[in-house]
Amino acid sequence: MGNQSKQRTTQLIMNSYIKLLNQKPFSAITVNDICEEALVHRSTFYRYYVDKYNLFNQLMEIIGNNLYERGHVRSLTHSLPEVLIEYVNDNRSLFLNVTADNQNNELYSLLIRIASKLLMEGAQMMDDPLSIKIRRSPYPNVVCEFYSSGMIEVLKQWVMKKYDFSKEEIIEIVTELTA
Repeated sequence: MGNQSKQRTTQLIMNSYIKLLNQKPFSAITVNDICEEALVHRSTFYRYYVDKYNLFNQLMEIIGNNLYERGHVRSLTHSLPEVLIEYVNDNRSLFLNVTADNQNNELYSLLIRIASKLLMEGAQMMDDPLSIKIRRSPYPNVVCEFYSSGMIEVLKQWVMKKYDFSKEEIIEIVTELTA
């Protein structure tokens, strides 16, 4: 099978998986569901993936890369909280269904790592209060992890509907907390 055919098939499987994750929790999705949605045979699925967890790990890598790219290219007019909240809001169903059964915190651990890295990188270029605080701290990594984990936990609770705020309100709240 050619490389282009492999790419098309894996992309089809991934897109089907994402579609399913937008509809129901990770724990409720089976390999059969993915194959039916993608219109591929189980043997085709297993040619490229060990199991649904292997597919999930690849999806986490894609999400991480997308978020990092979005955060990395943000302009001086968009804060990291705005970028994170926009990204999570754009993918709200996916985030909700990946964590719906509270057994899967990999996504949020990944988001914390990426947000922390973006805060550290942004602190070198930006002059917002948090960036200044990071630059002045003798423990910049701790500061970045502290604020990143707080932001991501607030976003997690927001996605799980513990907080009944609009996207604009949650941006304002998180921006105020990181100032």
